[in-house]
Amino acid sequence: MATDTNGATTGKNVVEYDVLIVGGGFSGVSAAYHLQSTCPGIKFRILESRKNMGGTWDLFDYPGLRSDSDMYTFGFSFRPWGHVQFQCQVQNADWDSQQGNWTLTTLQKQNNDDSTTTVTYRARYLFSCTGYYDYEEGHTPEFPNRDAFQGPIIHPQHWPKDLDYKDKKIVVIGSGATAVTLIPSLTEGANAASHVTMLQRSPTYMANRPSRMTIVPRSLLYWFGQDAARWFYILLGMFMYYICQAFPRALSEFFIDGVEHQIGSDKFKEDDWTPRYKPWDQRLCACPDGDFFKTIKSGKASVVTDHIVEFTEKGVQTEKNNVLPADIIITATGLQIRFFGGIKITLDQMPLDMPSRFIYKGFMMNEVPNFFVAGGYNNASWTLKIDLTMKAASDLIKIMETKLYRYCQPELPKPGNEMEAVPSIDLTSGYIQRSKNLIPRQSTLYPWRLYQNYLYDRYSLQFKSLEDDTLKFYK
Repeated sequence: MATDTNGATTGKNVVEYDVLIVGGGFSGVSAAYHLQSTCPGIKFRILESRKNMGGTWDLFDYPGLRSDSDMYTFGFSFRPWGHVQFQCQVQNADWDSQQGNWTLTTLQKQNNDDSTTTVTYRARYLFSCTGYYDYEEGHTPEFPNRDAFQGPIIHPQHWPKDLDYKDKKIVVIGSGATAVTLIPSLTEGANAASHVTMLQRSPTYMANRPSRMTIVPRSLLYWFGQDAARWFYILLGMFMYYICQAFPRALSEFFIDGVEHQIGSDKFKEDDWTPRYKPWDQRLCACPDGDFFKTIKSGKASVVTDHIVEFTEKGVQTEKNNVLPADIIITATGLQIRFFGGIKITLDQMPLDMPSRFIYKGFMMNEVPNFFVAGGYNNASWTLKIDLTMKAASDLIKIMETKLYRYCQPELPKPGNEMEAVPSIDLTSGYIQRSKNLIPRQSTLYPWRLYQNYLYDRYSLQFKSLEDDTLKFYK
């Protein structure tokens, strides 16, 4: 029988809490911290399908793994610390209107063997902190004649620990953050590859980013502490995003000229470094201390802009008759979106149609009771938004516990006042476009609009009353 010091066991393999948090990554940690701080007496449990905390940063293991966000904004505003049930895979979650609670059916692994036990959890509140992509499989296009290639074909999401790439020729397919991270690491040290080719269909905006603080944030840190340095990076990131939106042509030239300056005119080909989109229509790739540019300049790696015709026994054939020799092919071709961890969510046993829902203030959905969603920023560190929304959700639970409300939910305007629906993630990145019909929507007006603005969100979530006309409370 499943038991826990904080949960109440009500029957065979049924455990009850006040709050259940699905996912033990950054979002789950943030939700737990704010719950513990805001509602000290609340009983909660984190359900994590893997063996360890960390989510993405525990899953990925490829060379050079790093964040492209500064640590002051990517880190939390608090200082982190067991309320975690590991190896607990949530299968489905159902809201029961009569009982006013969520029921989760899970499969839990027993000790170190592969046997599982079905355990049912119940809670009044449910946090979805599962991230936004599929942990099982990354996105890999169907490459013609793939089976002809004689060497290993690897997706970075499933990097083999025993991969020997010393003195090997490598083709990395893709030009996003993963490729830009991998390539410098593959060409360094005693086990370096002989050469790496980055094969891209189209270029990405890239920029050199110092890995150490410059004089301004360093001075702020010295005189005013960590919060001051954190605010510096928040405001700097916002400034860069909005100046890109306001002056896209000038900023495009700025980034492209910066690349030419970094790699040298002899290595610079305009077609390889001129993206087809405007700055920040997709996320900007940050290169700490220009490591990627240094690798290109040194000749250890090169860039080819072309389309794949097929794989061959010894490499890749492209449309422009380039034959790229390879001992290893790495498909850094992106992620597959998988919201809510693939969990089947139902309301009174009726399936929840996710694409038809609207996001409310970035952390709830219309007509879904006591359900909180962790989502980050498109244009800044993911955790900045997580920290705000998980604090708001915890504050909301405190209000409900104090006033003895049974459940709450944001509700759409009455018929005749329909809202315009627009995509909730306004990026042209491939992994977003492939999944845009699976994602909840936003509208054009508050509180159904995602502003992608930390200052506005901080004001609306921390200083405005959470008890507004849209959020309905029921006893």
